[in-house]
Amino acid sequence: MQGAPESIASDQRSLRPPGSGGWNRMQILLRSFGNLRRIIGSELHLEMCEGSLLRDLLLSLPGHERLLDGLKIRDDVYVLVNGRSVTDINTALKDGDEIAIVPAIIGG
Repeated sequence: MQGAPESIASDQRSLRPPGSGGWNRMQILLRSFGNLRRIIGSELHLEMCEGSLLRDLLLSLPGHERLLDGLKIRDDVYVLVNGRSVTDINTALKDGDEIAIVPAIIGG
C-alpha cells in the first residue's frame, strides 16, 4: 500500500478487534494529511466492529509505528475525532465518526 496514495483514496476495509463478540458494524471515515498520506492513504472508509477503540483503528493501519510510541500517540502526530484533538488511544469510536491524522509541522 505504500507509495500509491491515489489508488487507495477511497479504500474500504473491515476491521474486527481481537476478542470482539458481536459483529454489529459501524462506519468510520479516516483522513490523513501531509507525509502520512503516502503511508496510510488520503481517505479510507472503514467498517469496524461496534465497540472498537481508537487503538484498534491505529494499530490496524500500515505504518502504525509512525503514529504510536508503544501504546501512546507520538508527540509529532495529532489525531482528531470529529474535529477534537484526542490523546487517549482508548477513546471509544462511534458509527459515523470522522478521524483525522495530521503530522505536526516542525520548522522555524
